[in-house]
Amino acid sequence: MSYIASFAVVALGIAFGFFVGSIDSVIQWIVSALWGGYTAANVLKWYWWRFNGYGYFYGMLSGIAASMVIPLALPDVKALNAFPIILWISLVGCLLGTLLTDPEDDEVLNGFYRRVRPWGFWGPVLAKVQAEDPSFQPNPDFVRDMFNVVVGIAWQTSLVALPIYVVIRRYDLAMIAGAVVVATSVILKFVWYDHLSKRPVPAALTLGVWLGRWVKCPLRELSGHFVQRGFHSAVELAAKLQGSNSAMRLMGWSAMRARTSRR
Repeated sequence: MSYIASFAVVALGIAFGFFVGSIDSVIQWIVSALWGGYTAANVLKWYWWRFNGYGYFYGMLSGIAASMVIPLALPDVKALNAFPIILWISLVGCLLGTLLTDPEDDEVLNGFYRRVRPWGFWGPVLAKVQAEDPSFQPNPDFVRDMFNVVVGIAWQTSLVALPIYVVIRRYDLAMIAGAVVVATSVILKFVWYDHLSKRPVPAALTLGVWLGRWVKCPLRELSGHFVQRGFHSAVELAAKLQGSNSAMRLMGWSAMRARTSRR
């Protein structure tokens, strides 16, 4: 099935290429307009405790649908100018999908908050976690985290630019980009990587519980089979890495998947 899906994607891309008049126009919509279709959902899932899987699903659906309809309905609107329109449509979809459905279980929310300790509007969840464990404290490292974000943006941008400069033979700029990658990597080693949590986590058990919740989404019938196959390997890997930094990062990722689920 994976071979068939891969072949279908390649065939669709080739067919789509025959009808595209300009690569630049497509890139403009991908990086300017289409991003507005999933920005709201992917921001809210980190910063708002009430956000759930239905909000994520309908926010993404409405945003992507808007990015496909607006070029036809408003052909004179440039891709960059369409970004805020699509963003607001996606945000409305997120809010309606979330507020018209039930919130996540306390077990999922509390477990995610304990491990990730995200910034944002998590007051009700923090209160419940502290009621269970009075010694628990929220993340106190806001300044360091924001510094890491700035350094991480420079690191990722330079990492992307480096091979591009090499391909176009701008070796002077490639050397600068490489120097930035090295410098920011060293900084992140000391101010980010060395501070990753090393708390042990029952990885296999927790992933198994969250897997069962995550596949209960509006597209379960379509995607459930492939999701379970993909997570099966993740559960085995987490069991082997239990208690290590790698397991902790894997659990943080899987917890985020659980945040975008519907029980």
